[in-house]
Amino acid sequence: MRLEGDVSQSIAREVGIKLTPPAQRWIEHKQTVPEARDAYLRARFFMDRDDKEGAIKCMQYLQEATAKDPHYAAAYALLAQCYEYAYDHDVLSLSERAPKEKAAAMRAVELDDGLAEAHVVLADYYFEQAWDFANAEPEYKRALELDPNSSVVHEGYADYLRLTGTMDRGVQEQQWAHELDPLSRLVANKLGWTFLYARRYDEAVVQLRKVLEMDPNYHRSIWGLSRTYELKGMYKEAISECRKIPALPNSDSFSKVHFGRRCSLYEKLYAGGHINRRWYASARQEIRESIEEDDEAYAIAALYAESEETDKAMDLLERGYAQHDTALEQLKVDPRLDNLSFHSPLSGTASSHELP
Repeated sequence: MRLEGDVSQSIAREVGIKLTPPAQRWIEHKQTVPEARDAYLRARFFMDRDDKEGAIKCMQYLQEATAKDPHYAAAYALLAQCYEYAYDHDVLSLSERAPKEKAAAMRAVELDDGLAEAHVVLADYYFEQAWDFANAEPEYKRALELDPNSSVVHEGYADYLRLTGTMDRGVQEQQWAHELDPLSRLVANKLGWTFLYARRYDEAVVQLRKVLEMDPNYHRSIWGLSRTYELKGMYKEAISECRKIPALPNSDSFSKVHFGRRCSLYEKLYAGGHINRRWYASARQEIRESIEEDDEAYAIAALYAESEETDKAMDLLERGYAQHDTALEQLKVDPRLDNLSFHSPLSGTASSHELP
């Protein structure tokens, strides 16, 4: 194993990533051929870029890793995560993502039941894709038993706790993940968003700004700041942060259009520094395009909820439920939906209204 560690460190230096102790354990959990490990490390590097090209390269390198070693459980576990990023960056559709993610996660567990991260990605699939909470939580707990010092494990369990409303424990788990891997932008950013969902907005701003000190172009944290300022009623600041995203040097054409629409809707909803409840008339076409072309039904529903357009918000939440929109994970904890008083569409009890 010492030789394998030296090889891993050498490849990591070449591709420019720093391996934390949990990541090192994950890589070396089972022996594999050097070529497979090389491809795996390159995949980690590209996934950390968190952009469209990175998602594509991540999948390519992991396919290479599993071709070199079909029994490389860690590569399948990372591939399941990579499919999520590919969906985020419009490389895969939701209908493509779900079966691929399930197959990779289940293959990872099948190959190595003792690999904590394999159980995490399987839990993520159950929770995010299958909405099978009963099977998700035991997988997260199994992962914690296998490796209580893995930032990946604590981060995954934190997501589950946060989105199911166990907020204080969710914050604690995410803080632990951050302590275990303080250099990860993803983990640090997730902590900021966890503070946001916990309604701890000032702490969210501080944490998200720390991420942007590490990487001023990290769009997830810029968007997190925009959302936090929105919730604090600082609408001009929210619009200003949002407008930075389409202009980022690493912003691809999809992101430019996607966030361009989001920012334009913000400008119309918060015209004059307050909520403009007549925004729908001026934004009608952009709303339709966001729903039909960007699949942003949940995001538009949240804007309707903020402007107290309850019926329109409910229409779109029902639409999202029918389409199995993974954004509905936020339904229980999203502060933007606090104006709504309804049974969650996930319970199947929402009423039907005409779509705008």
